[in-house]
Amino acid sequence: MSGSSGESAPMRISIIVPVYNEAALIRLFLAHLRERAPEAEIIVADGGSTDGTDQLATGLCDQVVRTGERSRARQMNVGAWAAGGDIFWFLHADATAPLGCLDEMQACCSECDAAITECFAGELHLSMLADFPRCL
Repeated sequence: MSGSSGESAPMRISIIVPVYNEAALIRLFLAHLRERAPEAEIIVADGGSTDGTDQLATGLCDQVVRTGERSRARQMNVGAWAAGGDIFWFLHADATAPLGCLDEMQACCSECDAAITECFAGELHLSMLADFPRCL
């Protein structure tokens, strides 16, 4: 992606949050996430919550998608299908997004030709990056 000056435009990041009965956490989590990642698209993928999680998330994220079934894989896929970003970050509602997380992802992805990222419990794990120390 190139800007009008020929410089590369930043990649768009979509954060996909699979949830099921997270009413106690979702509002605070999404407020924290929006503070830490204001430029990201945030999609909540609800797996049929019965506690109103989807209603509580509405207005605090860019989109709530409902899968109708509790299946983390299905929720992540439906969230990814709805996402418009170049980079997908899957994050759980009990995780904490670190300060500067989007800048670090941008830097890492722009410097690394081959990057596979996984997010578990808020920790960013990068593999296949042995030749790219900046990204480790």
